[in-house]
Amino acid sequence: RSSDLSELDAVIEQGNQAKTRGLLLQKETMATNKRATQITEQVNDARNSIQETLGKLEYYESLQGKLSPREIAHKMLKAEAMLREIRRRELTLQSKMADAEAKDAQELLLRVQEDWYELQNETKSLMPMILDQLSESGSELQDLQEALKKA
Repeated sequence: RSSDLSELDAVIEQGNQAKTRGLLLQKETMATNKRATQITEQVNDARNSIQETLGKLEYYESLQGKLSPREIAHKMLKAEAMLREIRRRELTLQSKMADAEAKDAQELLLRVQEDWYELQNETKSLMPMILDQLSESGSELQDLQEALKKA
């Protein structure tokens, strides 16, 4: 019986460890989501900056009338420089890093779930044994109560 109790204690400890890993996973997932949100904000800021510049370009074009081929070439060079600056910021790298972290968090979640299900199954497998012991103890207790009544 003490070995069954020690097995039960071991299963409970494993359950506590799985819960701790689950909480850690939740914390890491929240941090990953925060980083993904920050990256999204950076991308949106860059997009807004580009749209603002394009809006200014359209405004100035409307003020100046038609642009000469030389002015168009100059503005194209300016736009290409802006695109190079966006690429330099390596937003795609940050996005890849966020995707990798999300994948790692998902894998960790799956491992924790597998551990949890394994512990749950181990606990369920102990239940018949525990119920038998309780039944046996109940019978012994009833026998003792009857013996006390006779005495």
